[in-house]
Amino acid sequence: MHVYQSLSGGLLTGKYKAGQAAQSDSRAATLKGYVDTLDPELAENEHKFMIIEKLQQLANEARISLADMAIAFTQSHPSVTATLWGPRTLEQLKAYISGAELRLGTDVLDAIDAIVPPGKRIDDKEQTWTPEWMSAERRRRH
Repeated sequence: MHVYQSLSGGLLTGKYKAGQAAQSDSRAATLKGYVDTLDPELAENEHKFMIIEKLQQLANEARISLADMAIAFTQSHPSVTATLWGPRTLEQLKAYISGAELRLGTDVLDAIDAIVPPGKRIDDKEQTWTPEWMSAERRRRH
């Protein structure tokens, strides 16, 4: 299985906060009105941003960045054969490499699963199909 959008369009970079306007040069600001699933100001996205905040707290406790944790998570999934990156800048590429070099412990993986249970969709608008690797038998934990 290949993972793309491992940072969920930038949502898992830690730079977006619920109820706050996105930075003017961010993907969320650039696509505002076209891709509302990225907009931290929309009330309909409040639940998603509450989950991101919990993931941010977990990353802080693990002393890693949220982006590193997201990339490392894809590397820890038993069904993942490749994580596809799409950095726009050299800084983003360095961040991807940093996360790819990490290995998350079972305690962190279990904490992520407690925040976002395997197979659970956070926002049905963002996914139009269910990949095979989301089936119960292909998850890291059954």
